[in-house]
Amino acid sequence: MKPLLTQHVASVLLLIFTACSDTTTTKNQEDDQTAMPAADSSATKITTPEFAIKVGGRYLQLSQWDRETALLPRLGAPLSEKVDTLGAGADTFMGSRTKTQVYDGLIVKWFSPKASDSFWVQEIAVKSEKFETAAGLKVGDDVKRLQLIYPKAVPAKITPGEYYTYSDETQTKNLEIEIKNSKVIGYRFFYLMN
Repeated sequence: MKPLLTQHVASVLLLIFTACSDTTTTKNQEDDQTAMPAADSSATKITTPEFAIKVGGRYLQLSQWDRETALLPRLGAPLSEKVDTLGAGADTFMGSRTKTQVYDGLIVKWFSPKASDSFWVQEIAVKSEKFETAAGLKVGDDVKRLQLIYPKAVPAKITPGEYYTYSDETQTKNLEIEIKNSKVIGYRFFYLMN
């Protein structure tokens, strides 16, 4: 009976040792995979935000929270700032807040959900050549350059004026580019809330 018990104990110990060894190997393999990015991994690809402007080598983009916008000091103090609380006419947004900051040639509109202290970028309007879109479009560029940078932008008649428009696939993030005499005279990124 003792040899059978010894054999059984030896089998259990071998099973435990093998399981621990396999777990250790698997854990080390997982660590190695985490440490080494795949050669063609999309996680390593750097992308430019589509609905954004460049400010001092950084981006200010739609839906970005104020706590993520360390670039705002680069803009300096706004010429004016106004915060409003939405009333009964705002339906489900009642109690939410909006903030409008006006800079020289730039207006940034923010939205804060009800009971939140943080705001996110809802609109960026540019009327100055000091700023450019993340893709490189500036006030003063001609329509040919606009079409080169934003080939999916389409002409749209918005009264008054001439515009090109572009939206993401959900049509929540939008770009509206104002044209006069075949030149860009302003543009606006905006988030359409439903």
